[in-house]
Amino acid sequence: MNKILFLVISIALFACGESSEKDPIAFAAEQKRATMKATIDSLEKVMNGNQGLLDKTLANKLVKSYQDYYNMNSSDTTSAEYLFKGANIATAVGKHHQAIKMLEAYYDSFQTAPKRPDALYLIGFIYENGLKDIPNAKKMYNRTIEVYPESFWAEQAKSALALIDLQGDDLIKFLEEQNKAPQ
Repeated sequence: MNKILFLVISIALFACGESSEKDPIAFAAEQKRATMKATIDSLEKVMNGNQGLLDKTLANKLVKSYQDYYNMNSSDTTSAEYLFKGANIATAVGKHHQAIKMLEAYYDSFQTAPKRPDALYLIGFIYENGLKDIPNAKKMYNRTIEVYPESFWAEQAKSALALIDLQGDDLIKFLEEQNKAPQ
């Protein structure tokens, strides 16, 4: 089947007078990338048209499409954007482990990506609030503070760490004290 597809693409390129100028494999990869982007655009359009309603089936398809795009184009900057979007949607539908994996891939694969501090903090947030895994949440909050000490997310991580072990009456007392403190 792949040989037939390769032959058809080669013939099409030759017929267009481009056979000596373009690599058929690169051309096929670009076509696949364009098809994947079109699918994602279509799913996003439907999802954004659902006025506040979250269609879990559609959301799962979109997350899978984002992940598939990244898997085939791991160095493409569009992949970074798709991973971050996918992690947010995965979190919304309760797929916390998948969201963490997507954020980790974003953080690890895109060293100059602008939302790396966000990703690190969000991993901690998902551990805390989605998975109730306090030790890993603390680890990620501390890492956010360590790696990005001057960031907005470091401040959020410090606040989260201050509250993470408080429960019940202790939490209420802490919040009341915070409300009384001069601003």
